[in-house]
Amino acid sequence: NDTVACLNQPLLLGSPALPGVIYQWSPVTGLSNPNIAQPLASPVVNTTYNLLAIFPGSCATQATEQLIVTVSNPGFDMPDIAFCPGNGPVQLGTNAPVNASLYDWSPATLVTDSAIANPSTLTPPPNSSTIFTLTATNADGCAFTDTLRLTPVVPAPLAGPDRLLCNSQTVSIGSNSNPVLPNLSCQWIPTSNLDNANSPNPVFTATTGGTFTYILIKTDILLNCS
Repeated sequence: NDTVACLNQPLLLGSPALPGVIYQWSPVTGLSNPNIAQPLASPVVNTTYNLLAIFPGSCATQATEQLIVTVSNPGFDMPDIAFCPGNGPVQLGTNAPVNASLYDWSPATLVTDSAIANPSTLTPPPNSSTIFTLTATNADGCAFTDTLRLTPVVPAPLAGPDRLLCNSQTVSIGSNSNPVLPNLSCQWIPTSNLDNANSPNPVFTATTGGTFTYILIKTDILLNCS
């Protein structure tokens, strides 16, 4: 019967061989072997195949049959995305196929809905370069997978590990690896107990007991991105 083949997925044609019968398929394009009863077909475009069967015996006869293989191409290509983390969630799926019967995003835990074409990242979006993968299955049951890389244009700063110290002690928080450049600014929130809330690694002085939580915000002034 006429059938649909998924692009780049070989399809078995024909029926089991009969004893003594010679088989000849044409055209040979995309066939694993044009001289057997059931070759594998991998056409890249819609193709009409003809089968000639030559039967044995003193009165040899020939029979012909034809079938059309329609190639279903579910391929798509999503561009990579550079984003500013401070602008909130990022919508994914540019160039994703429309009206697919099934969508499956990975990692599913980082998107709002892994079963739609254009989900968004959660809030906040990833603070480091992350690869997202989409597998879309069309109405013919053909699936195709593509990936995109989501990259923050301003990498997250390093606030440093949690620290434990005694009252009246001091400790440097942040990290020396935070870059110090004219276009970059740092801001610690809150500013209390810090000697310089605009330093990439200020000194914290414990004046009272308790737990203190600090957030470090890095801003690229040229990109207007935090």
